[in-house]
Amino acid sequence: EITAAVSGDMLSFPGTESRWTDRLRPGLDTFSTVSDEDELDEAIENYLSPLFEFARSVLHTKESQFSKFPVFLRATAGMRILEAESRARVMAGGPRDFYKQA
Repeated sequence: EITAAVSGDMLSFPGTESRWTDRLRPGLDTFSTVSDEDELDEAIENYLSPLFEFARSVLHTKESQFSKFPVFLRATAGMRILEAESRARVMAGGPRDFYKQA
């Protein structure tokens, strides 16, 4: 699924005016230089942790359903300029932690 999205075969843009969105800086693209996979996973987990903790606090009554909730990472410019392989590596290190702890 990630490979299809990174290659452009499966593109979508979730739009929302909801206040339940946030941005982190620097962007996810900064992790593309981390070569060790375990280090990459840990770095992205730490980076995204505040967002997932916020989601857990808001959705605490639905914790048993976490694995069914879509997670959208709206990574933009920095991710677009990366090579497809680097984008895939970075994106693979992200949202699965949210489901793993559900």
